[in-house]
Amino acid sequence: MKKIVIALFAAALFITSCSKTGPTGPSGPAGANGNANVHGTYYSIDPANWDWDPVNNLNYVTITNNNISSNIIDSGGTVNVFITGDNITWYACPYTIEGNPSVNYSFAYSLNTIQINRSNSNQANIPPTITIYAKVVTITASQRKAYPATNWQDYNQVMAITMGDNVK
Repeated sequence: MKKIVIALFAAALFITSCSKTGPTGPSGPAGANGNANVHGTYYSIDPANWDWDPVNNLNYVTITNNNISSNIIDSGGTVNVFITGDNITWYACPYTIEGNPSVNYSFAYSLNTIQINRSNSNQANIPPTITIYAKVVTITASQRKAYPATNWQDYNQVMAITMGDNVK
């Protein structure tokens, strides 16, 4: 019995004599501005980069975007595309420019890929004659829940959350 008491006393002394508390370490380097769950990527699309799809009567450009992950696709994330011709005023896709012919910009996405489409009401092969700028914004489902009041189709609200993450 005496040996058990001594063993318990030694064990208690050993356990309580160890301390995990120590001085606070130095601060780490500052992280990049932005939001880890919202990524914006800027593209400049030259008129020569548009291809023609004669089956669907639309011009399109296909872009690799590694932020369109399986997490975005499978877990309720969102992909938004904003376009402009002047790099000043941005429009959420789908977007229609009324005229004769009217022009509609839309998009489709899959894993690591985005396709931006441009169709005309007369179904003719009329690619843009100017550079089109696009911002592709990927938003995780958890981020959408964290900002429930955000209008994800409003360029200014989305850019306020991305805070310049790869976005001009």
